[in-house]
Amino acid sequence: MTSRLYADDLATANIMPAIDGYLDAPQVSLEEAVEPVVDIIPNIIFHAQYAKRQCSHPLDALTPDESGCIYLYTMENVGLYKKLNEAIQDKRRHALKRWFRYLKLFHVSLNKLPSSQESVWRGINQDITQDKSEQLEIGKTLTLWRVTSCTLNIKVAQSFMQEKGHNTLLMINCKNGKCIHNHSSYPSEKELILLPGTRLKVVGGPFQLPGIHIIHLKEMARYEELIKLPPITGRKIKSQKLTNNTLYDHQSTFPVKPKTPKLTSLHENATLSTNSTPRINSSSFKGIKSDSVALNVSIDSKSTTKFSNGDIYEGQTMNGKKQGEGTYKWANGGEYTGEWNEDNFHGQGSRIWASGDTYIGRWADGKKQGHGTYTWQNGSHYEGDWKDDKRMGRGVWKSKDGYQYNGEFLDGERHGKGTYTWSDGSTYTGHWKNGNMEGKGTRRYSNGNVYNGYWVNDKKHGNGTLTWISGDKYEGQYQNDMKHGHGSYTWPNGNKYSGDWKEDQRTGQGTFVWVDGERYEGSWVKGKRHGKGKFVFASGGHYVGDWNDDKRTGKGVWKSNSGDEYEGHFLDGDRHGKGTYTWSDGSTYTGYWKNGNMEGKGTRRYSNGNVYNGYWVNNKKHGNGTYTWISGGKYEGQYQNDMKHGHGSYTWPNGNKYSGDWKKDQRTGQGTFVWVDGSIYIGDFIAGERTGNGVETWASGQKYEGQYRNSQFHVSGTLTRADGTTRMGEWNNGQPC
Repeated sequence: MTSRLYADDLATANIMPAIDGYLDAPQVSLEEAVEPVVDIIPNIIFHAQYAKRQCSHPLDALTPDESGCIYLYTMENVGLYKKLNEAIQDKRRHALKRWFRYLKLFHVSLNKLPSSQESVWRGINQDITQDKSEQLEIGKTLTLWRVTSCTLNIKVAQSFMQEKGHNTLLMINCKNGKCIHNHSSYPSEKELILLPGTRLKVVGGPFQLPGIHIIHLKEMARYEELIKLPPITGRKIKSQKLTNNTLYDHQSTFPVKPKTPKLTSLHENATLSTNSTPRINSSSFKGIKSDSVALNVSIDSKSTTKFSNGDIYEGQTMNGKKQGEGTYKWANGGEYTGEWNEDNFHGQGSRIWASGDTYIGRWADGKKQGHGTYTWQNGSHYEGDWKDDKRMGRGVWKSKDGYQYNGEFLDGERHGKGTYTWSDGSTYTGHWKNGNMEGKGTRRYSNGNVYNGYWVNDKKHGNGTLTWISGDKYEGQYQNDMKHGHGSYTWPNGNKYSGDWKEDQRTGQGTFVWVDGERYEGSWVKGKRHGKGKFVFASGGHYVGDWNDDKRTGKGVWKSNSGDEYEGHFLDGDRHGKGTYTWSDGSTYTGYWKNGNMEGKGTRRYSNGNVYNGYWVNNKKHGNGTYTWISGGKYEGQYQNDMKHGHGSYTWPNGNKYSGDWKKDQRTGQGTFVWVDGSIYIGDFIAGERTGNGVETWASGQKYEGQYRNSQFHVSGTLTRADGTTRMGEWNNGQPC
């Protein structure tokens, strides 16, 4: 038991000089805060470092320096609290200046803790009811001029009482106490601090029980204005009276699934009188009262009461109510053993439900409040803070199946910061709201994937980074557990996309860069290039235009690094439809395309000036067309496989003209050749030569009718000269035989 809770001091009616300036001191580390008092407290720097190490992971949102500041105050062997209070109680205020840095850190630390409205206890190692009786009259006001340590547990206060009849126990109903057990070197003592300037009013005159003098005090408004200590405020903890609306104990356990839904009740079949108990008839015992007020103090007398409904209470009572310590057993099963106050569970106690659930811990006004452990009949359990019968504050929940949550709670749900661990080893560390992952947090999946970012209602929502064990990585926005908004995705091979996302797919404007240097900038729909976009090839060429289903489709312009260019329509990535292709030598084709090839009607202008206007198949002239040479030659007719084939006419620059059949780019078949001088041949051709039967008429009037070979009279034929003479017979290579 530490002497902080047991001293020879008492509040006084005197007013001390004001404490000025400490709030203007800089907030520094704990070591720096105690440096000015190294000459009066041996090894204080060492002790400060030790305190910080003990508070490396503090609760209540305190830093290690802040939590360590409180821890150092509670270290009995160091004696800092004694030296500090001596300085505070010294009317020569200059002695307090060396404490300003520590007081500033102490003030900031306590300011983060909730203010508590509890009944607390403090011992004085002398009987003060005689020599200070005037100060203790009911209605008198006293002021605490020191940092005053009290305890929430009367047993702790009673445990140090040595000489019976020579000790005084103060029972204080506080309003602004700061419970420091989460940061104390003696957490089991449930220590609560009252600040200098706390005003107390005597509401119960000195009263003696066997071996102890008791004084009942109540906190009033404080003297901050006078001593210039700003009020240390925080979250008020107000106990509420148990009503019949709380007959069911709605404690919950977490689901044993990877998802963490709302908690559900485990006591749907709870019976009446779960927490409430019948009142004991006042005739069952003789109450003990002071002259002015009944004191909520344990007494030694015990009794056993059996109620008409079969319930049994065995323990201490006062004024017809269960008070002090006792055990209550319900007829339908279950029992409570612990401390009572005015018929309510109040203080330390254990509760067993008929269902098999148990709770061991603190109570207030019949409700679980403070630190306690709840164990469900299925093996799950929770250990931590409670308020108003709900998990509230910090705690650890574990299920029988290996699920666990360690963190903050609000109204029975995971709320604030905490870590959830699934049975497969995956974890979530971060913020929670109403039982769901909400806010910033890190989710480590069992397969090695990691997400670090924001959550809403158990789903990734907002900015975040998901890293796959495979090496994939996404950094950007999420909505409803899907990539949505702006973000970048990097593949293990180095490819990267940066841009818009919708429902987990690349949709909107974005840029994709391949590791080989290729690049696309433009529109996306459902993970594919769709709409307007620009593609840059690794070779240096590029395409700008329409895309559909990840392929060039629609109108666009393609340019190669060699200088070739196409402007026109595309389908499924190929030139298709109408368009113009320009070669690097300046030649062009304007017309129709199919599957990347010239097909249909089009005009080809060659770099040498030749021009073909006609039909194409598979990049070759095929069908009807007209070919005009820069020299003046011209062919009009049919083509096949890029050669004159079928019927057509060819006109030479000198005016000669052939009209007839063609085969594989040569005059073959029936045809007519007309010379510019008027001569004419009508007949057979083979491989561009007059071969076979034919009739040739010269401009001079001469005429040959017969057979030809290689454009010479051959075999048999009749030659009629202009003078009318005729030669009929055999011929060989143009000569008569």
